[in-house]
Amino acid sequence: MLCTDAAEGLPQEPPREADKIIPAGLARTHSQRMLKQWQHDLRYIASFENLVPLAESTIGLTYWARNLTTMPRSRSSRAVEETLFTITADRLDRLGEVDVLAAELEKSGQVYRDREIGFWGKDATNRIGWRYLSELSGVAALLVETAHSLLPISAARRPLAAEGCFLPGSCCDRLFPSKSLHPLNLLLRFLPHSCLRGGRWFQCGRDCG
Repeated sequence: MLCTDAAEGLPQEPPREADKIIPAGLARTHSQRMLKQWQHDLRYIASFENLVPLAESTIGLTYWARNLTTMPRSRSSRAVEETLFTITADRLDRLGEVDVLAAELEKSGQVYRDREIGFWGKDATNRIGWRYLSELSGVAALLVETAHSLLPISAARRPLAAEGCFLPGSCCDRLFPSKSLHPLNLLLRFLPHSCLRGGRWFQCGRDCG
C-alpha cells in the first residue's frame, strides 16, 4: 500500500518495486481509501504509526525519496517524510547568505505547509518537523529585519534565565504564539553571533521581559 501510494503521488517517478505497486483500477482505489482511513480513524491511528516502520523495513522507499526530483503528493510513508525533511533542512543549511535563506524559506512555504498537514507532520506521536520550517517561512523576512536589534538576555534582568537571546515584542507574537521555545537550528542563522552563547534554545521576549 505504501509503494502504491508513492506511485500514485508521483506517477512520473514511481518506486522501483513494481511488484509492490497495485495497478491502476478498482483495487488501487480501494487501497488508497483504506490507507487514508487508517491515518484518520482514531481506532486505527496507533496501529498505523506502529506498523508503517515495520513495513518500510522491507521496501526501498528511503532510497526512492533520496533520488526524487520533485516533492510527491503522497505523505503516508514515515521513511519518505523523514528523508525529504532531512534533505530539505540540509539544503537550507548550506545556503550561505541569510537573505538567500530567507527568500528560499518564503518561496517554499506552501511546500512545507503541505507536508506539515500529513499524518507524520500533524497527527503522529513522534512528528516530523515540517511545522518548524512552515513557521520559519512565515517569519523569515521579519527575522532578517529584526536580526540586528536582538539583545542578549542579561543576568541582571533575568537571573534565573538561561543565557540566550532576547526577542523583542515586535516579532515574538508571530514567532512564538504559544510562548513556547523554538528548537529549530536554522533559527540560529538569523541571529547575531553575540546571541548564540545560550546554544540552540531561544525564548520569547514576552516570557523574558
